[in-house]
Amino acid sequence: MNSIVKVIVGTFVIAGVALISYQVVSQWHKKEMSIALINQREEHQHKMAQFEQHIQILLQFCDLLFKMAQFEQQIAELQKNLDVFEETQAESQPAPPTEALEKIFGQENKVTAVNVKNSDCTKLYQQTKAFFAYIDKQGYLAEGGFSIPFGAFFKESMKLLAEAPPTLVAEMDDIFLLAKNVSHLYRTLGSKRLKVFKNIIENEGDVLEPTMAVLYGWFTTCRKNDPLPDELPRLKTMYQYAGFFLTTLGGRSYLLRRDSKLRILINYYSILILDLANNEKMNSVGIDIRNHIELLFIDLSNQKGLVYRDGYLNELEALKTKYNLS
Repeated sequence: MNSIVKVIVGTFVIAGVALISYQVVSQWHKKEMSIALINQREEHQHKMAQFEQHIQILLQFCDLLFKMAQFEQQIAELQKNLDVFEETQAESQPAPPTEALEKIFGQENKVTAVNVKNSDCTKLYQQTKAFFAYIDKQGYLAEGGFSIPFGAFFKESMKLLAEAPPTLVAEMDDIFLLAKNVSHLYRTLGSKRLKVFKNIIENEGDVLEPTMAVLYGWFTTCRKNDPLPDELPRLKTMYQYAGFFLTTLGGRSYLLRRDSKLRILINYYSILILDLANNEKMNSVGIDIRNHIELLFIDLSNQKGLVYRDGYLNELEALKTKYNLS
């Protein structure tokens, strides 16, 4: 009897332990499966996120390629338009007045380029005298009431300008100084003398550029001679008038009343003279050349009426490099 009871009790105990063990194992398995499923889902989501990120990068790259293609097309179109513009600009540049130059300077001394500043002084002197002789034949001085040759007229004019230079500083501080500067050329040269120069400029416009180049070369190259020719202004005088036209209200107002061609040429040679003054430590009032270079470069780039515009632009480019301008 006791043996049977023991067997029955043992059986129930074993069955209970087995059932409990099964439940424990089953719960552990479910937990592990749940963790594995969660980990698998998270890994899958991570891979999907990476995939979506790669797709976004690929789409951005394709968009970039498309924009680059459009940009290259725009660059090609702009280059084509620029080529057309440069061709048009080149075609629109006036040709040098060959016949007029030969008439004035002669075949031997004819001016063929703008860069005469490094030319031989003797040749520049001959070209200047040839121009003076040509002016004598045109009757401008007789019309103005002068009975002297243009060489003497020019020398007298340079002397008058040197003896009464304009004011370069404190112009705006005194209304009297301002009025003097505004009327400086009229007061210094007089109306009759100014009228002669005005008639020459207006009637000899075809050769204005090469003539100004010759005069600048004569002023700057031959001034190194010893003794200095009487007709030539000193660098100090040239600097005073360069500063007058570049920086003062009187000088600027005078240029604003002239045509753009003459205004640009006067500004251009004023800048070259200011550069010479800087080289020789003669910039006595400390004029800053840099702004004038940049402004004139813009004006010249938009000016179509100058024969030697490219030469002027090349010279200004060299000055921009010299004065560390971008």
